Amino acid sequence: MDTVDKINNLSDFQVIRFFKFFSDEMLSGVNSSLEEIQTGILEPIKQKDEFLKLESLLYSNAEENLNPEQSALIARKLLFIMAQDDTLEPLLTAALNEYHDDELGAGNIIAVGVAISMILVSATTALQGTAFGVEFRKETADAELVESILSPAAEIFSGFQGQ
Repeated sequence: MDTVDKINNLSDFQVIRFFKFFSDEMLSGVNSSLEEIQTGILEPIKQKDEFLKLESLLYSNAEENLNPEQSALIARKLLFIMAQDDTLEPLLTAALNEYHDDELGAGNIIAVGVAISMILVSATTALQGTAFGVEFRKETADAELVESILSPAAEIFSGFQGQ
């Protein structure tokens, strides 16, 4: 079973929990600064209104939480996009192999800042670090893939004040 199939087989609750597990480890293993990550975002993406709105939320609403339905939707979409990225897919595979969900119902929401940070991770060409025992250096991003998350993400985040 490939990475996309494994993600597809996760329930909404499981996909949220896995996304939190993955993003926590991934973001803590990144050696690149936020400025470096933002500098590495493809120019066509940086100029999209949806991206600018999401980026503003990173500063104004990062601590707010999405509801469980929004959390599952954004988590699954982002995981699918990252599964198609040559640098991030091996990290997802390692994380899926390592992941064990021992939680019984707590924590089925995602913070706005975490979700947007992972969009930045998908969109940047300047990211390096170690996560799940795998050293990574991300120097490419697929603009079409990243664009495919912008409109749904902007819709999900549309109720937050920063927009």
